[in-house]
Amino acid sequence: MTNNNIADLQNMDLGKTLIDEDLSKYTTYKVGGKAKVLVFPENKEKLLELLKYIKENNLKYFVMGNGSNLLISSKVFDGVVIKLNKLNNVQIYDNEVYVEAGYPLIKLCMLCADNNLGNLEFASGIPACVGGAICSNAGAYKMEMSDIVESVTVIDKDLNIVTLLKDDLKFAYRDSIFKEDKSYIIISAMLKLEYKDKNEILEIMESRKQRRLESQPLEYPSAGSVFRNPDAAPSGKLIEDAGLKGYTIGGAKVSEKHANFIINYNNATSEDIKKLIDFVRSKVKEKYNIELKSEQELINWEWFVVAKKKKRKKKIKVFRVFLVLVVITLLVLLVMFLGKVKVRGFYISGNTYYDDQKILNITGLDKYPSFLLTNSYTVNSKIKDEKLINNIKIKKTLDCKFKVIVTENKILFYDSNKNKSVITDGSLIDYYYEYSPVLVNEIGDKKIYKKFLKKFNLVDKDTLLNISEIKYEPNDIDKERFLLSMNDGNYVYVTMSKFSAINNYLEISKTLGEKNGILYLDYGNYFVPKE
Repeated sequence: MTNNNIADLQNMDLGKTLIDEDLSKYTTYKVGGKAKVLVFPENKEKLLELLKYIKENNLKYFVMGNGSNLLISSKVFDGVVIKLNKLNNVQIYDNEVYVEAGYPLIKLCMLCADNNLGNLEFASGIPACVGGAICSNAGAYKMEMSDIVESVTVIDKDLNIVTLLKDDLKFAYRDSIFKEDKSYIIISAMLKLEYKDKNEILEIMESRKQRRLESQPLEYPSAGSVFRNPDAAPSGKLIEDAGLKGYTIGGAKVSEKHANFIINYNNATSEDIKKLIDFVRSKVKEKYNIELKSEQELINWEWFVVAKKKKRKKKIKVFRVFLVLVVITLLVLLVMFLGKVKVRGFYISGNTYYDDQKILNITGLDKYPSFLLTNSYTVNSKIKDEKLINNIKIKKTLDCKFKVIVTENKILFYDSNKNKSVITDGSLIDYYYEYSPVLVNEIGDKKIYKKFLKKFNLVDKDTLLNISEIKYEPNDIDKERFLLSMNDGNYVYVTMSKFSAINNYLEISKTLGEKNGILYLDYGNYFVPKE
């Protein structure tokens, strides 16, 4: 990471940005080296801007939540650490909760209890943020995050914002798709809870708090349970039966209160804790032939593995120096040559709303003189005010052409009252897409409109293409009721609380027969054919 990179990040107005910051302040182990740059993005838009810069400049990075499940080495992290504390919006819709990734899980438990929402009591003692808890499918008392998660909105490897439904998340014991694919960054989730008596919820949370105080070493820095429980027996019992309670390496100790906790009891280093984890794992393997699997993620440890190898002699021969100089000279000449090479054509993909020529016009790509000096970052800087386009990625081919990969923001519907299209984030744009549904009347209540946008965002692409009109039709029973006109001639009544059911329409329509009619998904699930 260069000084120019650091200066760029400081000047990008992303949110609080710290240089050479000690990461031990932000982990529950209270260990870890410094980060070259630590950024607290103000919102998801700033997060996207930061990720684009990181990607274009090929910088190292990792994302932190509450730092409760991380073991960061003591070496300086030569890259960007992203902390999501500012992504902390939460909204409650009946028994559904929209919450951003940086919101503390314990705080969320209390908020839900205040709103008479239960089934989150199991998480009341988990010192994680929502994003981290979903990633590791955190759980306790025979419940896990997978029991309450409906969908998760993420930034993918191509910097698209996408929503993954529960079936896509590959939840398992202390596992999820986010453990498998590290490129996903969780930005928010939709949780579904159950109405319960507030006092009952608080009573359960308090009793479990007392149990934790009695059984866990909460007076010392730790990262909670170190190892997952294997099928044979709880990890804590295996470690205790192996005689490892109280065993120490440096300032790290196996807790005498709970053997599956490793505590920082005397100014431990990251290396002390890592060595103790490895020692405990080896002893349990030796005694029981059981491989304990750590719940904690290791960050910035590549150097540690390298340091274990024998150091090679650092004598540099004259020939090697000469060879390096030759290579550098050739590279300089190549750069000079390529700088004069013109662009010979374009392969454009991913654009639905704009044709190829429009893409070239708004990016100015067909006017860029240099094949070498044109890149994704320079192009994206040209489209900051273009709401319909989220990102453009440039790839170069051997025949000196550009592969232009366009990522668009989805158009949800056309608002006939405002004569504008509405995109994913609720923004209005002066663009009409002939295949978009049309909102034919106004939703006067701002809260209902905002909630409608969130629900409509979850409608899948195929279903969206089958909706022709949207009409807001509240009645005395439900103020959040809508009538959808479908392209096949059917009508669908649906309420906000059951809006997700519209994604089943294509399957349902196959069973309706040849007659058109009205499908009621508001207070039941039945079809009335037209006479």
